[in-house]
Amino acid sequence: MAWVLTDSIRGAKGDKGDTGATGASGAPGRDGYDALILGVSTTTLPPSSSATVTAGGTPTSRTFAFGIPKGETGAQGPAGTIASASAETVPADESAAVIMSGTSEVKHAHFQVPRGLPGQNAVPADEAIGTYLGAQGSVTNAAVSAVVADAPVYNVRVFGASPSKTAAENQGAIQTALNAAGLNPGTVYVPPGVYLHNDAFVIPSGVHLRGAGRRSVLKADVLASGGTGIGHRQIDATGKTGFRISDLMLDASGMTVFTTGMRAIHCVDSTQYAIERVHAKTPGAAVASIGCSFYVIDRVSAEVSSTTGAALHDGVIDQWGGSHDFQIINPVIHGGGISKYPILVTGETTANVAAACYNFTITGAQVYAAKLVGIWVNGRKGVNHTFTITAPLVDGVSDYFGIAISDSADWSLVSPVVKNTGSNGIRVYSETSSGGTVGGRNATITGPLVENANLLASASSTEGAAILVAAGCTGVVVSGARVKGTAHTYAATWSTTITACAHVAGSYDAGTLGKTLNDPAGGSFTPTVTGVANVASATAGAITWRRSGDLITVSGRVTVTPTAAASAATRVGVTLPVASDLASASTDLFGVGGTQFGVVAAISADIANDRAEIQFPAASTGANVVYFTFSYRAL
Repeated sequence: MAWVLTDSIRGAKGDKGDTGATGASGAPGRDGYDALILGVSTTTLPPSSSATVTAGGTPTSRTFAFGIPKGETGAQGPAGTIASASAETVPADESAAVIMSGTSEVKHAHFQVPRGLPGQNAVPADEAIGTYLGAQGSVTNAAVSAVVADAPVYNVRVFGASPSKTAAENQGAIQTALNAAGLNPGTVYVPPGVYLHNDAFVIPSGVHLRGAGRRSVLKADVLASGGTGIGHRQIDATGKTGFRISDLMLDASGMTVFTTGMRAIHCVDSTQYAIERVHAKTPGAAVASIGCSFYVIDRVSAEVSSTTGAALHDGVIDQWGGSHDFQIINPVIHGGGISKYPILVTGETTANVAAACYNFTITGAQVYAAKLVGIWVNGRKGVNHTFTITAPLVDGVSDYFGIAISDSADWSLVSPVVKNTGSNGIRVYSETSSGGTVGGRNATITGPLVENANLLASASSTEGAAILVAAGCTGVVVSGARVKGTAHTYAATWSTTITACAHVAGSYDAGTLGKTLNDPAGGSFTPTVTGVANVASATAGAITWRRSGDLITVSGRVTVTPTAAASAATRVGVTLPVASDLASASTDLFGVGGTQFGVVAAISADIANDRAEIQFPAASTGANVVYFTFSYRAL
């Protein structure tokens, strides 16, 4: 038999041998690279997990990811309550604090609130308190609410709003806060931050929506539309009463899609409300008030800009449809060269039905870089009446007029300053193309300054005039005018078809005084001024008169010191430059005036004494200067 070997034959493993001698040292290795930590991240792990760390990157550029277990849920603590609270104001450079004392079940909260820094954006002390109330979640606690006000405070963050949330999430959260305040009226507070939203917030009656100045921003890059005549809105107050909006920024400047016009705040048939210290960055209107009454727009400012390159609403602060008994105080509007009418008051509804706006004042307005007209009161078929515009500044209107007043009666324009306009600086006329017939009636323009009018260089005696009183006007008196510049064709032009209008010579640096028809004999005089009611003293200032046929027009000022500041009428009698036998208090003598406080004064006939009587509510017990004009017929 033959054997064939197919593999080696291995025996059993033997014991380990002795360790050999240590070999010689190798050559030194090269230096390693410097390492950098480029990033660190953390992740919360479930309770009872082990902590982890994971290195990533390269040997020279490392990242580390740490996993940190969440602590176990602790035992339920005892129920507590805030039984009492107190507050103090601390210096502006100190940090806000809340100091808790008492037992774990019964606490006393002491709030230390820094004083707001001076300026428009200073934070009132109770705003910081409102932030803490929201954080505590205790706004229903009567003791704490009493520190801020009698009404509750609803912090939108408690309802889920946050600068980190989406527009849809903030829309629902803030509206929920507003709805809650509507059931138990109080203040809805928006802490500092930028809150995106995508539809109109509906503010209920009796609610105060408030932020912390321009640091509290409601921002919309997309907004649903309410349809034709309503448009895109950030806040809607249709049909509401007794509400207030303050200390907010509304920003829709990033919108790119529009199906209708844009109004930051939309008020229709609303009454007894206030909008204060709101700043709007808007492609259209800041505040639109249609058919509204008894309201105040105070220190509202606006920047008009549009991604389309055109304004998405006619007016920025806009009144229509019979709005009455309102005040617009110290607005500041930057029109961006596209705003058509930064301040607009129209005596019609949006359906072009006559509806006069009346009993209003506009005080201290500042308008810059408008396109068509800086301030326009256009009565149209409705004939706006009984209003005063005091100390406005309009600087920069590219296409037309600085201040225009059309188809309006019984008004005063006091100390306007108008600069750099395409056509007239000040224009009084009738908008016949829209049904107007009145022009200006029974009005005074006192102390205007017009500089650099007619920059479009019209050769017309009307369109090129710095001041124009146009056809159809009755009883318009311009006194103390100052005109500067070289572009206007006439410093002042009076149309050939006006009645009982006059000018009192002013200062004209350039150009030629235009047509002065119906500017008959007259002069200055010092009347006897007699206190009738609520008057400690009264003196006459500069007063002038003009006569056209048997019609006498008197304009000037009186200074009245009331005995009390109250809503009760303050009344003074003023004798006439030319005698008359007055038989009717309402028709034989009529006029209008206003004080330096923006208060409207009524002027009527005192038939018992054959003199004029000026009546107004006193704003203070100091000197009330009443600027006025009135007309009557001589014997």
